[in-house]
Amino acid sequence: MHRLGISDAVTFHGHIDDETKHHVMQSSWVHLLPSRKEGWGLAVVEAAQHAVPTIGYRSSGGLSDSIVDGVTGILVDDRAELVNRLDQLLSDPVLRDQLGAKAQTRSAEFSWAQSAGAMRTVLEAVQAGEFVGGLVSTPV
Repeated sequence: MHRLGISDAVTFHGHIDDETKHHVMQSSWVHLLPSRKEGWGLAVVEAAQHAVPTIGYRSSGGLSDSIVDGVTGILVDDRAELVNRLDQLLSDPVLRDQLGAKAQTRSAEFSWAQSAGAMRTVLEAVQAGEFVGGLVSTPV
């Protein structure tokens, strides 16, 4: 970090427990997930719980499912765009707060109970010989 000149602005926490993780996220402005290959993005939803928007790569795979581009976070196509959009979010508290608020609202749509219910619906359909495609919602 010294070589990059960012040691006064960036902290790499390494592995931390859940309590510390949520404390760090609560005090964060932006969640940057620069992984080129990523699954659905549980970390995106964890950051969103604290009204922290995420920036990640559109091509990573799963992030395009967990980030609504321009609404709950930002998807980028290359390193230059990642740097530019990060600079934009760090410099624009209104945009950052808007994305964060929408991310937080969307994070409430996800729960382990909802996931288990959706999986049950799929398994019951398979058992009954039915086809289930697309998004599965649980009955209200």
